[in-house]
Amino acid sequence: MLFEGGGVVSAVWMRLRSELRIRWRAWLGLAVLIGLAGSAAAAAAAGARRTIAIPAALVVANLIAAAPGQAAARTPIATVLGAE
Repeated sequence: MLFEGGGVVSAVWMRLRSELRIRWRAWLGLAVLIGLAGSAAAAAAAGARRTIAIPAALVVANLIAAAPGQAAARTPIATVLGAE
């Protein structure tokens, strides 16, 4: 055992082990739910971070396409961003 001296600490550890043995499925389910919520929040944050730069690029693409004397066709976003 972790603490061989006995007393209150060993009683707490014994109680904790007993509760864990009885309710291990509930603790596992809780850990899975927390993991899913955390991963969903991380995915949402990553998606929001990637989305921040897109509206500005679309505005530039639309301004270029709507310039006077230009054709009405839209400019591809890759051209505006310099990817092509």
